[in-house]
Order: sequence, then C-alpha cells, then structure tokens
Amino acid sequence: MPPGSEDKATEKLALDSISTLPVDNVSDDADDCTTLEQLELLKGKAELDSFKSDIAGRKEYAKKIFVLTCLWVTGIYFLLLLQGFGLDRFRLSDNVLLAAIGSTTANIIGVFLIVTRYFFPRKH
Repeated sequence: MPPGSEDKATEKLALDSISTLPVDNVSDDADDCTTLEQLELLKGKAELDSFKSDIAGRKEYAKKIFVLTCLWVTGIYFLLLLQGFGLDRFRLSDNVLLAAIGSTTANIIGVFLIVTRYFFPRKH
C-alpha cells in the first residue's frame, strides 16, 4: 500500500460508520441530550454535515475558478490575435504586450495556487 493510503482508508471507514449510525432518536437540541453517547452522535453528525458542505463548496468554487481562468486566457488569446493580424489597425507596443502576457500568467498562477491551497489544504 502507498504511504498514507492506510490513513485515508481508516478515515473513510470512520466517516462511513458515522454516517450509518442511527440518529433518528437523537434530538438536535443540545439541552435534550443527557448522555455522552448522544453528544458524540450529534458531534459526528455535525462533522459529517460539515464535510458534505465543504465538498459541495469546493466543487462550486473549483468550477468558478476554472471558468475565470479560461476567460482570462481567452482574452489574452484575442489580444494576441488582434496584435498579430493587425485587425482594425490595432497596435500595441512590445512592452505593453509583454506586460499583459506576463501579468496575466502570474495572475492565473497566483489565483490558482491561492484557491487550491484554501479549498484543498494539506492534511498533517
């Protein structure tokens, strides 16, 4: 087994066992909980709900950042086409063109890294 896969498998089994626990007879109101077992069940249910919402948020924002990146690159592509073919007497100096391409590349890489590190943090 690759390193770390055993931890992931154990974590998945733990999450699966929490999700299959019967929680119908447990109240969501903390004042109604009288035993430690009920509190543990509520904690597990809350953690599972949190994981599910995190996954949904990650999927949503991953799609949005992908669309943003595609639009950004498409814009630079059209800028290069206009410059290359000289359509409608469009002309930029070499310095402006290099600045646009360089800053776009840096921005795309920066946004990608920020988003991926925020939504997909490294587990210790």
